[in-house]
Amino acid sequence: LAMSFEVKNEAVRADFTEVVFFDENVGYVLGNQSTIGRTTDGGENWIFAQPDNFTSTFLTGRHMEVLDNGDIIATWGSANASLSTDGGNSWQNLLTDDEVDQVESGLEFFDVLDNGRIIFVMNEQVMYSDNGGQTWNYATIDELLFPIRAVEFLNNEIGFLAGDNNNLYKTTDGGLSWQELTPPYSNNNSDTRAFFAFDEMNLIASRGTGASFSSDGGQTWEDIDDFPTGFGFSLAADGRLWSAGFASGNIASLHWSDDMGQTWSDAAFFCHAGGGGSLTPSGDFFYVIGSGSLIARVDTDLAVSTRSPRRSASQLNAFPNPTSGLLTLSLSDQHASEPADIQVFDLNGRLLFQRNTQNQSQIDLDLGPLARGIYLVRVQGQSWLQTGRIIVQ
Repeated sequence: LAMSFEVKNEAVRADFTEVVFFDENVGYVLGNQSTIGRTTDGGENWIFAQPDNFTSTFLTGRHMEVLDNGDIIATWGSANASLSTDGGNSWQNLLTDDEVDQVESGLEFFDVLDNGRIIFVMNEQVMYSDNGGQTWNYATIDELLFPIRAVEFLNNEIGFLAGDNNNLYKTTDGGLSWQELTPPYSNNNSDTRAFFAFDEMNLIASRGTGASFSSDGGQTWEDIDDFPTGFGFSLAADGRLWSAGFASGNIASLHWSDDMGQTWSDAAFFCHAGGGGSLTPSGDFFYVIGSGSLIARVDTDLAVSTRSPRRSASQLNAFPNPTSGLLTLSLSDQHASEPADIQVFDLNGRLLFQRNTQNQSQIDLDLGPLARGIYLVRVQGQSWLQTGRIIVQ
């Protein structure tokens, strides 16, 4: 594990809140004390500065997006935001004074849609631009009586927003109106710290030290057992989900999941309070950020190969694989003597089959009714877990 990550910042004292990579070399980080950092060499070196348009040095970065043309927008919870059109070398106000007068609350969380629309969602207002921020349109929405923590769009019409007090909303018209969904957590005082939509139906929400999963578009939710921690989610091209947060006290942690967040494995730990992180576009590296100037680069391939799963998960012995229907699971004598739960999921996280077993070292499953494709099989006992990907042909 010692070679799976490198701490990359010793130049500034700040607590970092957001990190984004435009390509494999160019990345940006936001922090408190009105700090923005930039790297142009894949994170080997960072240059830190305060935006030129700032009159305060005590703002904390909220959110940042790099547009397709390379422009960067960063928000600080204030009435204006920062815009850079030269790769972060200089910064200016995003809005004119007249546009600021039309903003009803501070600019925090926003998203960039597939069609290029930049959309900010505030408590009573939506602000959007269809020309890269040159001009802005404003629309009044039903009042959202809670702080917003995440805004995420799947396409030009469908999006989600999550916030404090167990609130979750969905839009189907590009953000001009929002409908309330079922709260993700059993405790209505819970505040969402991270949210991710795999698609319109499969959603995951984290309150930092716990998480819930929905496979029906947010109508019902189930707690994720033994969720490690998470202040942000990043999905790699291979379908692996990454999440960074804090393990305990001042210990930051990074974890990964191959089954849409149902089970997690540890990747790395750091002696700082964690604040989240992000993958590079290739997925080769994950940058963990946090307090005490933490910027750490994790080699994802090496981290996966050198860490063991949290719940003693191991590869399931199943044959034949691929199968045309009949599948046999083989358990050790120790595991066979314990009660175990067998589950079969599709790649969208939907539970297709479930049964219990005990005192069986070999278990036959009939997958013949399933369509051709790849499925996840989980066998879980009280203190162990085995998983496997099965191909039905």
